[in-house]
Amino acid sequence: MPGDDPHPLKLQLESTRALLPRLAHHAPRADDPGAGTAKAVFLYFDSRSTPVVQRVTLRAGDGRFYTGISDAESALVGLAAEHVRRAMMDTAAIPSTHPPRTEPGKRLTSHSWSLELLPRHAYEVAYTPGEAVIGFAFESQSGAHAFSSDRVTPFFSKPNSLAYVPSGCAVFSSSREGGEYLRVTTTGKHLAEMLPQRQFNDFIDPIAIGAAQIIRTQLLIGEPARLMLDEHVIALCERVEHVLTGRAVEPKVGRSMTSARLRRIDEIIESSIDEEITIELLANAVGLSEAFFIRSFKAATGKSPHSYLIDRRLAKARTLLETSKFDLREIALAVGFSSHAHMTAAFRARLGVTPSRLRQR
Repeated sequence: MPGDDPHPLKLQLESTRALLPRLAHHAPRADDPGAGTAKAVFLYFDSRSTPVVQRVTLRAGDGRFYTGISDAESALVGLAAEHVRRAMMDTAAIPSTHPPRTEPGKRLTSHSWSLELLPRHAYEVAYTPGEAVIGFAFESQSGAHAFSSDRVTPFFSKPNSLAYVPSGCAVFSSSREGGEYLRVTTTGKHLAEMLPQRQFNDFIDPIAIGAAQIIRTQLLIGEPARLMLDEHVIALCERVEHVLTGRAVEPKVGRSMTSARLRRIDEIIESSIDEEITIELLANAVGLSEAFFIRSFKAATGKSPHSYLIDRRLAKARTLLETSKFDLREIALAVGFSSHAHMTAAFRARLGVTPSRLRQR
């Protein structure tokens, strides 16, 4: 490495654009065991107002990790995956004189229901709902929660999962990162009388997934069709009834896609979101055959691996639209779309709104 190049421990995070060329100096050398092109750079930095890199870790072209500081620290490399895209692209992770915008929650109310689309952010809430609450998690999230009890337990919610809290059930929930979430508060008339009054969460139901996605689209476009919303809120209520009465059953094949395996898939996608990701890569990472991985993943998340990858790319693009000044072409390439047009088409198809219109809000 050049003698005048700053040591990784003191490398200043001046700006996203200025950082990348300087990190090129820390790529594995030709005489290193992991010589090759650095595919990703993982950074650890302190919490001071002017952050300083604590450690630089490289993922080389051969897929192996190298720290260049201490081999004993290699066990911690996995923890860096969540930081790579934030450090390299997402200005929300880099102090700025202009605080990042945060997408406000979208709310809409009628005489029989109230809808709220909550963006991904850290949260801690405690409440006792006066009406039944249906929830839908568009993204996986983890944290701690409790229902009608002081016993707080860890949780991991699968993406595209349905949840339900009956009226009067005390709720506590917290998460360091959260995830995009639809909250539907309904009056009793939409739910059949004499239903079992129990809480549930993390249930995968294809009909609920379709209804929740249409409701989200209607909230995002800003000019919702009330009749359409009525139809799909009622559909969600019906799916809750089916779960409570035992008429809805999740496929057993989905049980093989454990929380640990889903987390591993998320880590791979997050760290390689701008690259080509194959079924072979994902299946090998969780120790399943390719065919069984596809079946198990779809049963556990309600989406095919390819559809889920598009969802994650759109979620990352939305974050960059809200927190950075990168143009649309830069954002498209950064999250793995082949072009601005490709990203725009995906936004229209899945969210009902173009990225430029979403940014203007």
